[in-house]
Amino acid sequence: MPLLRLLTALLVAVAPLAQAQGAASAAAGAAAMADGEVRKVDLAQGKVTLKHGPLQSLDMPPMTMVFKVADPKMLQGLKEGDKVRFSADRINGAITVTRLVAEARNELIDIAWNADRVFERQVQVAPKKFAELCGKLGRGEQVAWSFEGSAPTDFNIHYHQGKQVVYPQQQAAVAGSSGTLVAPLDQDYCWMWTNQGAAEVSLRIRLQH
Repeated sequence: MPLLRLLTALLVAVAPLAQAQGAASAAAGAAAMADGEVRKVDLAQGKVTLKHGPLQSLDMPPMTMVFKVADPKMLQGLKEGDKVRFSADRINGAITVTRLVAEARNELIDIAWNADRVFERQVQVAPKKFAELCGKLGRGEQVAWSFEGSAPTDFNIHYHQGKQVVYPQQQAAVAGSSGTLVAPLDQDYCWMWTNQGAAEVSLRIRLQH
């Protein structure tokens, strides 16, 4: 029994220290990240131009410069004007972005059909934000739609008729669904997903015209 009490006391004493070390590590990681604004994205070259604040890890003052990125996937969805937080390091002699987090934003996307009259997109929806795809359809035109999400979102299809918003489809808290829209009139139609959760949701969307 004394040995058990001793072990329990040691665990109680060590736990706050471990928590403090974890908090210190997280704080150090946050401090190493800098604020920036995207000025240009070069997907082909895997580079991004950022106007940024001080980079403490590299002892670099505020400036605008071109960075390589450790993984080109970091650049997907980025566009000029986006606010980001990022960290960078010297890799093989080049200053390289090793981590990049875009500021949460709503996604507004115009539907652009390919040669097969298909539109496919993978979208990340930040917490408390929405993604919306919109395109013009003529009366009687049909669009088969489907999507899958990493977590539930509130989904709808809508269009405007005068001052009224009409919803041919509304579903709450669904992680995936499919159907066919038949346009009742010549109008812009929008597919919309709202993330009510606390974590980012990844959506894979397909529309067939």
